[in-house]
Order: sequence, then C-alpha cells, then structure tokens
Amino acid sequence: MASFTPSGAWLKSAEVIGALGFPLSTRMMTFYLGPANHPTWSRRAKRPRTTLTPSLAFRRGKPWMTFGTMGGDQQEQWSLQFILYREAFGMTIQEATRGAELSSDHFPGFFAPHDHAPKHVRIEARFGGQGDRRTASAAATPSR
Repeated sequence: MASFTPSGAWLKSAEVIGALGFPLSTRMMTFYLGPANHPTWSRRAKRPRTTLTPSLAFRRGKPWMTFGTMGGDQQEQWSLQFILYREAFGMTIQEATRGAELSSDHFPGFFAPHDHAPKHVRIEARFGGQGDRRTASAAATPSR
C-alpha cells in the first residue's frame, strides 16, 4: 500500500527518471536559505516545510487506508479533517471527502508572497453560521 500526492502544476518542468518513469520533485524551489526565522529555511538536520502530505493510516498495527489531498497550505489541515471524519465521526470515505472544511490562515503562506492572517480561519458555511473568515475564538465554537 502506498500514498502519493503529485504536484501537477510543476510536473512538466521536472526532470524524469527514465528507468523509473517518474519526475523528480521541483518543490525545493520553495525552500529558503534565509532569513533564519523563515518556516522553510533549509539547514542541516531540519525538515523543510512542504505542502505535500501523502498519508498512510494504520488500524490494529496494519496498513488500513491511504489518503491525501491537493490544496497548498490547507493540505495538512484537510487531511486531518478527513481522518477525523472517518474515525471520530464514522463517516464513509465519500462523506468524509465531501465534509465541510475549515482551515487556518494564521501561519505565513507556503507560496510567495507568503501572506497570512493571524488568528483567522476559513470556515465553510456548511458548518452553520456566516462561514467565510472569523477570528479563531469565534471559529472555535461554530454553531451547528
């Protein structure tokens, strides 16, 4: 069992390993050599940030399900929501895939110009209430 999350937009510009039939990642273009406080600052013994998060879930110690999503900065957040929908709320794969989503805009964006909105989240209207952007304190208790 394996999980892959291709980054389609850059596949055309990546070198292909002919004998293996897949391209090398071009995601290193988003790693930085400075400033030292940048979230994707590349240095020895550090795992640079990337938005690709192919996931493998285990159940009773055995591989159970693979999953992943497109979505840039929201990938990790939406993957967590998917697995919570499946496990905590007992949704089917289809229900979990189409479940209402929320995501934080708090941290600097992965892609230039690295925008962020501290203490803000995006909440789909399907959660109830107004949807759109709210402060984190308002988002923590969405009305259903």
